[in-house]
Amino acid sequence: MRRLIVITCAVLCLAGTVQGQICGDIDNSGSLPIDIADLVWLDDYMFNQGPELPDVPAANMAGCAGVNIHDLVYMSNYMFHEGPEPIACDDHSPCPPAASGSISLSHVDGLSASGGLEIGTPITFYLRLVNGETTMGGITNGFRVYSETAQWGTTVGATTGTLGGAQFDRFSINGISLDGTGADTVGFGGYRINTPGLPAGFDDTTYTIQIGPIDFVYDGSIICLDSSYYPPAGEWLWSDGYDLYAPTWDGPHCFTVDPCNPDLTAPTFTTACPDDISIECDAEVPAPVDMTATDNCDPAPVVTFKESTVGDVITRTWTATDASGNNTVCEQTITIEDTAPPQFVEECPADLAGC
Repeated sequence: MRRLIVITCAVLCLAGTVQGQICGDIDNSGSLPIDIADLVWLDDYMFNQGPELPDVPAANMAGCAGVNIHDLVYMSNYMFHEGPEPIACDDHSPCPPAASGSISLSHVDGLSASGGLEIGTPITFYLRLVNGETTMGGITNGFRVYSETAQWGTTVGATTGTLGGAQFDRFSINGISLDGTGADTVGFGGYRINTPGLPAGFDDTTYTIQIGPIDFVYDGSIICLDSSYYPPAGEWLWSDGYDLYAPTWDGPHCFTVDPCNPDLTAPTFTTACPDDISIECDAEVPAPVDMTATDNCDPAPVVTFKESTVGDVITRTWTATDASGNNTVCEQTITIEDTAPPQFVEECPADLAGC
């Protein structure tokens, strides 16, 4: 209750002393000075919390085309005296944004030794955030996972715990079309009111994006991670309330789904498996066929041969095995039959006739 009273007082004091200085009445209440309703209205729009998005005009408050995080930080600074002076209508921040800070891919869980995405295991991308010499009052950064051929089930965005409520009173993770098909987008955004914001010199792994597991049917497909806008207003921007910044990004990062890690595909015989046959008992048993095999991961799969005889049936078995233990079996049966009747050794005597 005490905090609410302090905030209300701060808003009322500002409304009474700086009327007319801020461009635009965001919540269309007819009151030119910015009040708490405008901040809540714009927060709902930015982070999609209301049942319906507010009708925020394309013009903004802080000088760059379109509503973005700069407007929220600008408004927060104005309402809660973070800046030395409220910014007037003709004193907007420069556009386009200046380059400052960076976001990079730190590492990936679920990579094979060859650098491909493993099959059958979740893949987690870890993102590192580095700030420059300016404390940031707000940030929005979106990331897009996409592929032309592969699917990966779902996409989940999270933080590692090093960035969130400690820096920003309001921090949100927004997901767009997280079905693992075509393209999924995850947005991270927040701004401060009473918290310190993103401190100058910040350098840590902050975000994670997890996809998968990936099915083996997509082996050889390419999946990419890149920076992205996320709706309705998640531009790739940071703001200190006075200036607008665009952190650098070291992507896109593209990975091939590795069919060999794990290797789930059995070798294939390059020689046709011989057909089952039947031979006469006095015929010569044919020699075994020399079978060879190939494998998508093992350059030299091993082919073994085994022959056994039970009664009049000969069973021949060839097994091709790769380095991961996957195997393919070819089996032939040779049945020895006796279909020819016996033959007399001597000539059958002629019939005799009586006198």
